[in-house]
Amino acid sequence: MTKTPEEIQQIKDAFSTEKYFYFTVDKTACKWAHIQKPDDKFGEPIYKIDLMLSKEQAEDMKAIGFNVRTNKDGEVFITAKMKAKYPDGSYRDKPVVEIEDGTPWTEPVGNGSVVTVHCSSKFVTVAGKTHLPLYFNRVTIHSLVTYTTSVPGGTGGGVGKIQF
Repeated sequence: MTKTPEEIQQIKDAFSTEKYFYFTVDKTACKWAHIQKPDDKFGEPIYKIDLMLSKEQAEDMKAIGFNVRTNKDGEVFITAKMKAKYPDGSYRDKPVVEIEDGTPWTEPVGNGSVVTVHCSSKFVTVAGKTHLPLYFNRVTIHSLVTYTTSVPGGTGGGVGKIQF
């Protein structure tokens, strides 16, 4: 862990208020970025992005209460999400996606791109269980890997060339 137990507790306390706590996950590789078009594979349309974490980041985020997971390749990650619809069924604005000079980006983002994700969170209790969801509303791209499909007609996310 890079944070002391006291720092972890201070962060947990910040997430325990009634208001959302805003922060960034800085310059981390991403995978499976559904940030231009929501993923509706499992019903409700949702924007989401998997953020690859270092061992230290993963330990800290897990200690705080986030749902840190490991994929089949042994990579540790956390998923940031944003619902595409409000509870009344109307659509939200898409998340802001830009390159680091502020230029809007409207194309898909490939696996391995390095991004900063602007997040918010607070502890919530649903059906008697308390958890700490990770929401996002803005992505800044620092190093883009062009999105390509892995196989003809596939959904891909494979590695392409570095764009900038």
